[in-house]
Amino acid sequence: MTHYILQTLVFQLLFLVVYDVFLKRETFFNWNRSYLLLSSLLSLLLPLVKISSLQQIIPSQYIFVLPEVIIGNNNSTELATGFQMFDLWTLVFLVGLVLSALLLLIKCFKLYRLERSGQVVYKEGYRFVYLPKTTMAFSYLGTIFLGESLSEQQQQTIIKHELVHIKERHSLDLIYFELLRIVFWFNPLLYGYQKRMVELQEFIADAEATVSKDKKDYYQELLSQVFKSQNISFINPFFNHSLIKKRIIMLQKSKSQKKALLKYLLILPLLLSMLLYNACTQEEIPLKQQGEETILQKVEALKVAVEQGLLTKAELNELSKVVLKTKLKDISLNNENVFEEEIEYLDDMPFAMIEKAPVFQGCTGDNATLKRCMSEKIMEHVQKGFNTDLAGSLGLSGRQRISVAFKIDANGNVVNVRARASHQRLSDEAIRVVKTLPKFTPGEQKGRKIGVMYALPILFMVE
Repeated sequence: MTHYILQTLVFQLLFLVVYDVFLKRETFFNWNRSYLLLSSLLSLLLPLVKISSLQQIIPSQYIFVLPEVIIGNNNSTELATGFQMFDLWTLVFLVGLVLSALLLLIKCFKLYRLERSGQVVYKEGYRFVYLPKTTMAFSYLGTIFLGESLSEQQQQTIIKHELVHIKERHSLDLIYFELLRIVFWFNPLLYGYQKRMVELQEFIADAEATVSKDKKDYYQELLSQVFKSQNISFINPFFNHSLIKKRIIMLQKSKSQKKALLKYLLILPLLLSMLLYNACTQEEIPLKQQGEETILQKVEALKVAVEQGLLTKAELNELSKVVLKTKLKDISLNNENVFEEEIEYLDDMPFAMIEKAPVFQGCTGDNATLKRCMSEKIMEHVQKGFNTDLAGSLGLSGRQRISVAFKIDANGNVVNVRARASHQRLSDEAIRVVKTLPKFTPGEQKGRKIGVMYALPILFMVE
């Protein structure tokens, strides 16, 4: 999840930089509007896109990590499980989500009260709300809010402007960003998106409103008085102090030449680079496991090269020498990392590629069901067999994590069991329990029995 959020932020930042540098000053307002809407949506979807042809040739893992086994006091176990499912970050996210939703509800209530205070009138198929003793002017969805203190001429200019917002459904754009701000309340770039959209919508409405009206008269309407508005982020206010100068500048700006439309093609290499980055990254892979996976993947790629006849005669001779040495000598990696396997296991298959996974006694069903059943049976076996009295004799407290690695060989036997923990006796106990696992039906690949490696994390909860 963290990786997804970071990718989203990076993609949105890149999209906004392209907009500010290349597109913001152009008068292709509707194109810019589409760009802001589309890029904000793509930034959320692109991190979820995985194109297999752009990924590594052999991405499968060689060690299958079983679900964590929690043992110890029942109350502690329930507390640990609950905390993992509902941790601090989840709580912070939900609090922010609720507060953002409440803020939107407050804005809606504020708008509702403002509407109730005015007089509702229907004219020419549109809904008007005349507000007493004010010069407010804004629109929301199909309703135009006008202050009764505005002159008749000012009202006509404002109505022409606000009708553009209504016909173009600009309020829906702002509501879209409001909803995004609720879910991604921690993302400051969404506020930048919404601010740019508000500016752009005013430019669109000004351009349409001045088609049949002298621009100088329109400037005077903008600057004629001290204007008031409501601080509601999903309405389209006619009078906005921070936008008036930009609106006048944009009204004076000459129309962009059509060749400037080519700037929008910049989104194509930008999208391609994002897809390449997304395909070549993996989420939250531990450092030691990542290093191990890289080495073993090279071995598997070498196997593919041999099978497809891609190696030269000299390369095959050198490979034969290495294979001969591994058979004649007991070569060890001399590393205490429980996730590293010795070179003699080159014939083992990655768990994700196995046609028939190892089967625990009593499990039945298809391959996916057998894998799930096996994980559950191993968990039950360890929970029942682990000596929890060790906590008292060793003076342990709190959470004790134990990492276990083992292999189910081609005969279905559990071999090469290793463990790592804060105390040696915990490691010894974990090894003892895993070694008592019953004999399995070995895994198969293309009719040949093969070995499979597993990693088993254990969490020992001690009061």
